[in-house]
Amino acid sequence: MTVVTQPELATQTPGDPISERLKASGVRVTEQRLAISKCLFSGGHRHLTAEQLKDELTQQGQKVALATVYNTLHQLTRAGLIKQIIIDPQRTYFDTNIHQHHHFFYEDDGQLEDIPNERIAVSLDQADPRHGQGPNGTKITSVDVVIRLQRDKG
Repeated sequence: MTVVTQPELATQTPGDPISERLKASGVRVTEQRLAISKCLFSGGHRHLTAEQLKDELTQQGQKVALATVYNTLHQLTRAGLIKQIIIDPQRTYFDTNIHQHHHFFYEDDGQLEDIPNERIAVSLDQADPRHGQGPNGTKITSVDVVIRLQRDKG
């Protein structure tokens, strides 16, 4: 009989799609990065703060420092696997949907909801986003719209 006193982190298995996705994006696969990534990418497109992700990992029995969660999320962002959405200086979400889209932000409870790109039209007087040209010879790399909402209380 084996007694396990501390839950082990997720381990890499051959052919694991998340492990392969990390490797293909140039992210070195470690047990903690893999555990964080598996939790993050479970359940389709998600918007999570680092604290929410750490709470989920803790509920699953994973022991991971918040700094490790932040470091991994920033590595995944740099690798293009997730997007960082800064709502305000104290609130940053990480989005697993990396395709061009926008967001509703519900100020009451901090929920983010995707808005498909085709539902938002952006017009800039000095730029032509169809051709990626910004003002004064700049290049538009992305357009991110966050519409802040409050739910009716009546």
